[in-house]
Amino acid sequence: MELQTISQVSKIFKISTRTLRYYEEIGLIESLKKEGYAYRTYDDKVIKTLKQIIILRKLRLSLKEIEQILKNNEILYAIKVLNDKLEEVNYDIKALDDVKNAILMFIDKLNDINEKNMLEKVLDDEILLHTISAIADINKSFNARKIEMEDLKMANNVLDMLKNIRIVYLPPMNIASIRAYAKEPEDMAMRMLIEFVEESELLKYKADAKVYGFNNPGEPDSEGKYGYEYWITIPKDFEVPVPLEKKSFDGGMYGAHCIKFGNFNEWQQLERWANNNDEYVFDYNREPRGMCGYLEEHMNAYEYFTTMDSKEKNFEQIDLLIPLKRKD
Repeated sequence: MELQTISQVSKIFKISTRTLRYYEEIGLIESLKKEGYAYRTYDDKVIKTLKQIIILRKLRLSLKEIEQILKNNEILYAIKVLNDKLEEVNYDIKALDDVKNAILMFIDKLNDINEKNMLEKVLDDEILLHTISAIADINKSFNARKIEMEDLKMANNVLDMLKNIRIVYLPPMNIASIRAYAKEPEDMAMRMLIEFVEESELLKYKADAKVYGFNNPGEPDSEGKYGYEYWITIPKDFEVPVPLEKKSFDGGMYGAHCIKFGNFNEWQQLERWANNNDEYVFDYNREPRGMCGYLEEHMNAYEYFTTMDSKEKNFEQIDLLIPLKRKD
């Protein structure tokens, strides 16, 4: 049995090390300790489980649903979970089909009139208004067919296109910067951040402190080590002890998408949204330079620091922030 390091598994499956650690925290997988090696490793059994998780995620099952399937390990239970998901998908299909039929009716009305400045007449059409208001209850047969993996991949690409991106403006701010460099730097940097917040009693002076994070540097070295940096907002004249560093940040405009902790794969969806946007383009000339301005805002910082029962606790919600500017 050959053990693979967390960095190796991350590269093979294109999953961040944070996601792997999160899977471990919620009990989906379990790491092993290799003699003479301080970091997480995974055996063939875990690799097989990861493959199953990835396939089930492509079927749009939640991590909780996947956990239930893997833990029960019974065909009948898996069928029940999948049938529940199928019912949910069919509901979405019907809703989209209803919208499609309303659009087709709208087009037919426009084609029938085909006169200049007659759009208002179409919009006053009672039948059309009733149809759109009620969203016509039209059921069509749904013929199941064999789905190839490439079909599933394409379907997920379409469904994963994010549509409700918020445009936010971060103001200029003063920050304390904490950075760690290791094979699992996020946990190390977070422990340093918690220590700083507690010892400085920061929240007494800035109850609305915000926390941002990003890889720095993002590319692992030959040993699989990389960096992660946290920023926390502070009052202008607040004292920041070594090894932390006091910085200023200019802020700017961002596309924001909120995720539950662990769903870091949604960065790709956010990038795809930005690449296909008609109003905005990437603005790479931003801090942090090494990450082209990408940031993660760890939401509800006050609640996190004042109610945590463990220093291993994660922020439950994270805003993925991608730097934008308006197209010329």
